[in-house]
Amino acid sequence: MKLLFINPSLRRSSQKKIFPLGLATVMTYVKQKGYDFDLLDVDLHNHDDHYIENFLRENQYDVILYGTLVTQYKWIKWLTRTIKRLHPNTKIVVGNSVAGSCLDVFMKNSPADIAIFGEGEISCVEVLDAIRDGRSLDSVLGVAYREPSDKVVKNQPRPVCDINELPMVDWSMFDVPEYLERYQWTAFGVSKDEKAVVFPVSSSRGCTFRCTFCHFVFWEDPFRHRSPESIVEEVRRNIQQYGVTYINFNDDLTLASLVQAERLADVILASGLKFQWNASVRTDLFGKPNYSYERRLEVAKKLKASGCMALNFSLESANEEILEMMNKYVKKEYFSEQIKILKEAGVMAYCSVVFGY
Repeated sequence: MKLLFINPSLRRSSQKKIFPLGLATVMTYVKQKGYDFDLLDVDLHNHDDHYIENFLRENQYDVILYGTLVTQYKWIKWLTRTIKRLHPNTKIVVGNSVAGSCLDVFMKNSPADIAIFGEGEISCVEVLDAIRDGRSLDSVLGVAYREPSDKVVKNQPRPVCDINELPMVDWSMFDVPEYLERYQWTAFGVSKDEKAVVFPVSSSRGCTFRCTFCHFVFWEDPFRHRSPESIVEEVRRNIQQYGVTYINFNDDLTLASLVQAERLADVILASGLKFQWNASVRTDLFGKPNYSYERRLEVAKKLKASGCMALNFSLESANEEILEMMNKYVKKEYFSEQIKILKEAGVMAYCSVVFGY
């Protein structure tokens, strides 16, 4: 069975690029289960639509798989229709929020055969197994599929997986040197003159809250984090294999509690590895006074000692009524308190605000 993964481009004209961590995780799992496949990296190589159409015309596959954010909905419809026009019998599998967050609309307005909603690794392999064996998809959780009559059947959601059981991401399938050249801009808190070698690591999934504007409202995705030991082992591999000096913990939420934050810092310090890093947190990690100021500052300084250069978190709004509407469950005072602690610890803060909620 001949397979193709496609990495779409969100900003095709941009020279700045982001490692496709979600896609790489799915591809790693599929590869571990014994499947071979090709990759068309539209994003890295800035392929235009003419190139893509010619590539698809000249290369026929049994199954083509891709996914991206819902903001690429229009382009994904073009891609899906183009594939079906050129190769009507090719099975098309689409994931990520472009399919999962508007499943009914997407399946109605595109000729995709299968949409995966929720986490993609296990569902993707089970879909491929069923196609290979000529079996129905009716028992595959976390997918919607099109029957020969054109009726779309939506199966039950798939429970989330234990992320500690997923294999370490295999980056050999990608042009890592080229990505490294164009990923340096994510080294927050570091001078450009330092020329950091930046690499992404996924340390967690999900979130502890359900803010009303966030994609987590579309599916059940509880917060889960990997063991600090497994995180450090992946960092060690990246340092040894790619000469990495800076890790971007590419998570929606990396550190959900002071206890988790301190444990990660302790394991990094004990490992003897020397690298810089950034992560995503909530405003209440250091801003909420459920521990003394001194205790919160102590942990922030320990993060700094372990290599933490910057933390990303959101104010979103300084209006308490809007914060309540967003289900943020934070107070605006937490923001200024967290900024104060991080500044004292020597950790850069970079933040987001929502306009027009």
